Amino acid sequence: MLEIKDLCVSYGAIDAVKGISLKVNDGEIVSLIGANGAGKTTTLHTITGLVPAKSGSITYDGHDLLKTHANKIVTLGMAHVPEGRHVFTRMSVQENLEMGAFSLKDQSSLGKDLEMVFDYFPRLKERRRQLAGTLSGGEQQMMAMGRALMSHPKTILMDEPSMGLSPLLVKEIFDIIVTLRKRGITVLLVEQNAKMALSIADRAYVLETGKITMEDMTGGTFTISNLGSYGVRNFSPIINQPELAILGVCDIVDTPVVHNGEIVIRPMMNLCLTADHRVVDGVMACAFMKRIVELLENLYLLLI
Repeated sequence: MLEIKDLCVSYGAIDAVKGISLKVNDGEIVSLIGANGAGKTTTLHTITGLVPAKSGSITYDGHDLLKTHANKIVTLGMAHVPEGRHVFTRMSVQENLEMGAFSLKDQSSLGKDLEMVFDYFPRLKERRRQLAGTLSGGEQQMMAMGRALMSHPKTILMDEPSMGLSPLLVKEIFDIIVTLRKRGITVLLVEQNAKMALSIADRAYVLETGKITMEDMTGGTFTISNLGSYGVRNFSPIINQPELAILGVCDIVDTPVVHNGEIVIRPMMNLCLTADHRVVDGVMACAFMKRIVELLENLYLLLI
């Protein structure tokens, strides 16, 4: 699990990241979306040790990444696909891919790993002897992702994988990201293309001018036990009918919570958790719920 707490990063007197906190659980795709200059790339660079943090903490599988050298972070099972691909233009496709396995002590599976990458990206196999600088932007993006896979990562950080690509290639790249998740690889995805990012993510964070302003539980469900992870504090049920809904009041939230593109939890709202694990405004649900409970009670009295 990757967890960031109260992270601050500065470039001289300029604060680029201002006390953000986020969590990426094993097996998730988590998107970090926002405009240019929001601090997305800086966040990834700080995770992988390329930029020092001013304060805060970053932990990954129990390791303090702020005290770990950048060259050691990849050996913990984390790979970084940087913005702009950063391929070795005068080396062949295969040589670029082999560079991804440089940190592995055991090189015996190199051939199998190359075939695994070629299974994901058949075009790279066709161009394995071609110089990387002669590839198209989409092919270079595939190669950058393949290079990351060669290090046997448990987690991949991807920075703007759709940048400069045609819509057809963007869909292909995002389909591969979903496939990686299905095969057990955790993905932290930085994207400006919010629609595509949210379409595949389990959760998402919106970063604006260095601060997280929203969290989106895009594909998941709300339960009593996980409300706390979305900033809901002191939830006290008033009406508890799990087969219909649970209506209660609570202290909310440091930032609004978004679900499927709509804000569903706002500061200091009454909260109703429905039987199909949605969250709705408790003020609107209250009268309806009370009426339902009255009908149930009346039906019970008739039956006895």
